[in-house]
Amino acid sequence: MCTDRQHILDCLPRIWMFDGVFVSTAERNQVDEFFTQSSLTEKPV
Repeated sequence: MCTDRQHILDCLPRIWMFDGVFVSTAERNQVDEFFTQSSLTEKPV
């Protein structure tokens, strides 16, 4: 399930902190993978 945080990180790829929480490379990769996989489904996010 996609969270609001994931949508914001996807829309703002150069952001390093969001809501006082550091955005890690692993989290950024996870968001990228989520939207990549979503694009392959019948109803992409």
